[in-house]
This record gives sequence, C-alpha cells and structure tokens, in this order.
Amino acid sequence: MLYIPASSDFIVNYGIEFYPLGFIPILLSLGVFAYTIVRYRLMDITIAITRTTVFIIVYSLVLGIPFALGFWLRSWLVHLLGGNWWIAPVGLMAVLATVGPFLYIYIEHKAEDKLLMEQRRYQETLKQASVGMTRIRNLRRLLDLITHIVTKTVRICYAAIYLYDKETNEYLLQVCRDKGRTVPFRLSAENSLVQLMAKEHQVLVYEEIKRRSQDLKDERYKIWEKDMRLLNACVIIPSLLEDRLLGFIVLGEKLSGQIYTLQDLNVFQVLANQAALAIENCQFYSLERQRQHLRRIASLDRQIDCMAHEMDNPLQ
Repeated sequence: MLYIPASSDFIVNYGIEFYPLGFIPILLSLGVFAYTIVRYRLMDITIAITRTTVFIIVYSLVLGIPFALGFWLRSWLVHLLGGNWWIAPVGLMAVLATVGPFLYIYIEHKAEDKLLMEQRRYQETLKQASVGMTRIRNLRRLLDLITHIVTKTVRICYAAIYLYDKETNEYLLQVCRDKGRTVPFRLSAENSLVQLMAKEHQVLVYEEIKRRSQDLKDERYKIWEKDMRLLNACVIIPSLLEDRLLGFIVLGEKLSGQIYTLQDLNVFQVLANQAALAIENCQFYSLERQRQHLRRIASLDRQIDCMAHEMDNPLQ
C-alpha cells in the first residue's frame, strides 16, 4: 500500500503542482524493517535485505516505467493527446501502483522459499520427530534422541535438557550434548529465570533479554541475562504440561551463525510440549514397572514363606 502515495513524487514532472510527500512512506517502510531487526532480533538479516531489495526493484519499476514513458515519448504523446498528454503516464502509474503490491508479494515469497529452504527442511523434520516421541518408553533414550535430533538437524553447537525433580524441588541436568562446556548441574525451582518460564510460558531469547537489560532499568533482566550466560543459552524453550513447567531445553548458537527465526522458535515450542508429554509417559511407565517389580517381589516372598512353612511341617 506504500506504492500509491509514494508515486506522488513524480506528478510534478508532468507540470502539475503537487508537494512531493512520497519520501515519507519510503522512510516509514525502511524504519519498519530496521525496528523489527533491532527490536525483536528474530528476523534473519538476509531475509530483511531480500525484502528491501525486492521492494526497491518493484518500486523502481512502478515509478520508472511511467517516468520513462513521459520522458522519452512525450512528443509522441503530445501529438496524440495534446495538452492532456500527461494522463497516459499518470494512468499507467496508477495501474502499476495497483499491481505492484501483488507483484511484490509474489516475488518476495519466491525469494524467501529459496532462502529458507534449509530451515523449512529441518523444521519439518522436527515436527515429524515430535509426533513419534510419545512411542518411546525409556526416558534416557528419549532425552538422548531429542538432543541428537536438534543438534544434528538444526546444526546447533550445544543442547541440554533439565527436568524437574520433586524430591529436591530443583531442575536437574539430564543430558548435555557438547560436554566440553561447564554448565550448572541444577537450578532451584525458586530461581528467577525458572520462575519467569513458569509464569510467562514463553521461549526466552538471550539477545532479547540482553537488549532489555541494557535499555530498561530493571535488575531482573540483568539477573536473567547472567543466568542464561551460565547456562550457555542462546535460546531456552520451556517444556510445559497443563501449565506445569516439567523442564526446559537449552540451545546454543547455530553453527552457521544465523539467528533463530520466529518459525524456528514456534517449531521448538511444539517439540518441547510434545517432549513433555513423552517424558511424563516415560516416567509413568517407569513407575508402573517399579510397582510391578515390587508386586512380583512381594508375591515371591509370599511363595517363599509358604514353601518354608511346608518344609517345616514334615520336619516337625
């Protein structure tokens, strides 16, 4: 929608007195891109540059073609239309300005599909993995599988999983990929970062926490930033089950150096929630096996007592 008001800058070239205000929507569009990158740190800079480039190309065509028509064919248009020769380039500009947004969207989608092909591939892999996790009954195998899939598929330098331990009221480190790093083995359930995840139920991005700790006079953000540094966390995904924080997944930086996109975070959140359900199933299955084992031991004890009693009677 920025094309139509921006095209007003070229009306003065056709002898019509009109104050050029088209630069305003152009600056607004660039400002929106810049604000998104700085404010949220979730948009890949490559995508932002691609969108800006596509916008400039389409905008140049929308305004350039009518301008070229009026400049190079002015004599022919004057001969054909007389004093109203300017109607042809202005009309063409209006038509192109109407078609421009649709052309921009089409080209933008094609360019993003090409750039995000790799990301969408591993996102689809993670979605498929999240569906099959609930069939695993061994907790250790499940946690190893989650960290293996995430680090290998997305190519992340570090990943760890913490789970809640009811006896100690702490979140304990269960599995860690890239063991060369020094990370806390446990975090108290009263830890402010844990409390933030339990309350907000949102993915935590280190760059966002860091930026807010610098911009806002709030000591909590500085504490959260420090805790995330101790965890070597670029992103932390809470694993929730019925609004209960069962655990959380810590992810380091991508080996490619790219930042986590919003689509990445959404897929990781789905994976973490599915993992919570799979983890509870494993814990329930393990507990049920322990109960069955105890029942078998109790039954065996009774059988031994009966056999001992039967052996005692003949001896007596």
